[in-house]
Amino acid sequence: LQHRGQESAGITVNCNGEFSTVKELGMVSEVFNEKTLSRLKNGKIAVGHVRYTSCDTLDRASNQPLVLRYKEGSIAIASNGSITNFPEIRTELERGGAIFQSNSNAELMAYVIASERCLTDNLEDAVLRSMDKLKGAYSTVICAPSRLIGMRDMYGFRPLCIGKVKNSYVLSSESCVIDSLGGTFVRDVEPGEMVVIDEDGFHSYKARFTAEQTSFCLFEYVYVARPDSVINGVSVHQARFKAGELLYKEYPLDADIVCGVPDSGLIAAEGYASASGIPFGMGFMKNKFIPRGAGTGKNKIKRLMQTRLTA
Repeated sequence: LQHRGQESAGITVNCNGEFSTVKELGMVSEVFNEKTLSRLKNGKIAVGHVRYTSCDTLDRASNQPLVLRYKEGSIAIASNGSITNFPEIRTELERGGAIFQSNSNAELMAYVIASERCLTDNLEDAVLRSMDKLKGAYSTVICAPSRLIGMRDMYGFRPLCIGKVKNSYVLSSESCVIDSLGGTFVRDVEPGEMVVIDEDGFHSYKARFTAEQTSFCLFEYVYVARPDSVINGVSVHQARFKAGELLYKEYPLDADIVCGVPDSGLIAAEGYASASGIPFGMGFMKNKFIPRGAGTGKNKIKRLMQTRLTA
């Protein structure tokens, strides 16, 4: 899942309720090696994260997974998305004595869950109550001492799926991870659903509030997701190819060649070429060692694009 975030990478392993974490700024290949991986203890439950940010500032305090120790125990959390009522919830928590170390959504969510856990009988109820409070987009995994919990916002804005690898279950943003592990795709986590994975398998719970209509992020199909993933029952590759075909129907052109901007634009260009009968060709070359521009601060995008693409 390196394509989903290139700013930082991290792994937290749960060894009988004791968490060990390795996380740092950089890509997976830069953060993890035999030496750093040896700092992780052996365990049956783990969470990993690659970070994507839309701002210029990169701080280590926002790296995930984030481990929070509180009155009722410890949790490790990793999340993808954006909480729209972040300021209101943070102000409320700070008035109650919470001290934040970062501006990350994951830290806010961890504090909300911990606060609710102090008012409920178990972590599952605390997570469900938190889902009622948190507004916006999130697909989140929570590592607890004896189980792994996944939750997806009521709109299903970001993807989250369940897979099975031998006798173990996997929660992932995309199905391509499950395929690479030689596992079997089970299903997508539904919008507004919480799934709990423990020694007995996985269990499903629905949040109290549900949306009348889901609002999945179209950018996942267009750019973010890997083409070999299937999200909400739709092949990312087929979605991009079909988009190219539809583009020709709406904007037919007479041209010598159809070129796509690599990498995500290539499949759409193939679809346009297929529908139009115009030959497909490579008009751009990409330097794969230059980081992507999407999600990068505006002052860096122009310079990155000049070095990343050549015609």
